[in-house]
Amino acid sequence: ELDSPEIQQQHEDCLISQAEYVTRLRRLRDDLAAAWQNAERVTALKLSIKVAHLLQDTSVPQFYPILFVLVADALDTMGAL
Repeated sequence: ELDSPEIQQQHEDCLISQAEYVTRLRRLRDDLAAAWQNAERVTALKLSIKVAHLLQDTSVPQFYPILFVLVADALDTMGAL
């Protein structure tokens, strides 16, 4: 059962989505830091709110712990600026 093509495809889809999500969060974190450094405080605040709203996504419970850590990292970056 574990070797069925359907299960493998679902697992691969989840991995791709997870990798894309991680990339998106890292990009948002970098954009947030860049906006703050460029004295665009309102943009930085909007980006931090956008990042915090990502915690509402509970569609993939297995990914939520990783999501939480990445969001906390991005918000910590905002706090350190």
